[in-house]
Amino acid sequence: MNNSFEKFDVFIVGGNITGLICAIALSQNKIKVGCCDPNIDINNFNSEDTRSTAILRSGKKFLENLNIWTNLKNSCLPLDKMEIIDDNKIFKKFSLFENYIFDSQELLEKPFGWNVKNNVLKRTLVELVKKSKNIKFFSNQSFEKLLIKKQTITINLSKEKIETNFLIGADGLNSKVKQSIRVKQTLLDTHQKALSFQVEHEKSHKNISTEIYKEGGPLTFVPTKAKDKMNYSSVIWMNHSKESEKLYNLPKHEFEKQLNKRSLGIYGKLNLKSNINLWNVNTMFVENLCYKNVILVGEAAHVLPPIGAQGLNTSLKDISILMEIFQNKNKLSYQELALKYETKRLPDIKKKIFSILLLNEVVKSNSIPVMFIRRFGIEMISKLGFLRKNIMRFGLS
Repeated sequence: MNNSFEKFDVFIVGGNITGLICAIALSQNKIKVGCCDPNIDINNFNSEDTRSTAILRSGKKFLENLNIWTNLKNSCLPLDKMEIIDDNKIFKKFSLFENYIFDSQELLEKPFGWNVKNNVLKRTLVELVKKSKNIKFFSNQSFEKLLIKKQTITINLSKEKIETNFLIGADGLNSKVKQSIRVKQTLLDTHQKALSFQVEHEKSHKNISTEIYKEGGPLTFVPTKAKDKMNYSSVIWMNHSKESEKLYNLPKHEFEKQLNKRSLGIYGKLNLKSNINLWNVNTMFVENLCYKNVILVGEAAHVLPPIGAQGLNTSLKDISILMEIFQNKNKLSYQELALKYETKRLPDIKKKIFSILLLNEVVKSNSIPVMFIRRFGIEMISKLGFLRKNIMRFGLS
């Protein structure tokens, strides 16, 4: 191991989307930033991630302030409306399904958000990191351990040792940083798995994101940019774990048959256009966001079910709050900065997790009383303008 010590103002463990945006944000404030990831080579970057991410208006504004949006906007597709369809077996006796449209124009601002492919977003961020004079990226290096001293932190990476004033764990659900500072987490198994993939469909999506609610979990279509065509979407299909595993193991033609049936024909015939990813749907939250001069951001701090585009947007809020607090870095110690971040951020994270958990439970339930409540609730939100607008604002916050 090389015994040379390089000193950083801030070091970030995790070179995923959250970690890279965090590095760019800090570097623009003339902060010397280090970042590492065991699975990323910054000079030979390649992403096979077929998923996409919806960036809501607050997230877009933040990325604009960081001059990231300029490099992304031509690859993003606006999401003007959101459609919710309740495919409820109780009401099929009367009608096949009921759909409800929520229009961003009601809030006097269009659109709700913008959808971008993850591999495009990651490539854009990697290029910006490479260009920054204030960021050093440690490619293919993992975080091993840390030693917190009075003012600084010594970090052992897999190939070298560095020193930093402030450490950020952005290394996901199984964060080594989180384990090192012994932060307690609550991990809830929803007993669901999600399938994600890309499809081509007969009918235009018309820039409408659609969620079809049914027992087991929602089927979500998010319009995706594909040259000048309006008939490509990213899909997330949540279901009970065993059902998702059965679907995942089906031959392509049989999977498409089941998908076309579940989609109720709203987009016409669907054709699979990518590999299928399968993963566990968990919810996770932590007891604390900091320990001394170490903090957690992104999925090291919170994991949400993939409903309502809250995942990355919640992580962007973490970074936004951190940047606000870092405006006082000359007045406060690094430990005080960390504590202020936790105090300001933790209550909002818990509120967001509770609301998404509740929504997921209502959507996936096969309980007859809950299905009645679901239908009644969606109808009330749809028909009462003030309630509909407040719900939309909460979802975008």
